[in-house]
Amino acid sequence: MYLILLIFLFSPIIYLFLPFKIKYQIANKLGIGKIPDYKPINPNTPIKCPCCGSSQISANNRGWNLLTGFIGSGQVYITCLKCGKRWKAGKY
Repeated sequence: MYLILLIFLFSPIIYLFLPFKIKYQIANKLGIGKIPDYKPINPNTPIKCPCCGSSQISANNRGWNLLTGFIGSGQVYITCLKCGKRWKAGKY
């Protein structure tokens, strides 16, 4: 019982001192850090609103405002012209 408790308490500390190669092998066996399979995006499919599904969208820079000034003004936001949903480019 005490041995299991000691192993449980000291295993994170022992893991810190393991070489990278062994950590990599442990992560592969547990399935941690694997890149999931994804479906490639077809560039010919139209961009659609995540809320209403409309393809009527507009892409604009955020611009500046009185509170934050020019911080984040280069970010591109996409706006749905049908429902008004606004999101950062590349989020959906």
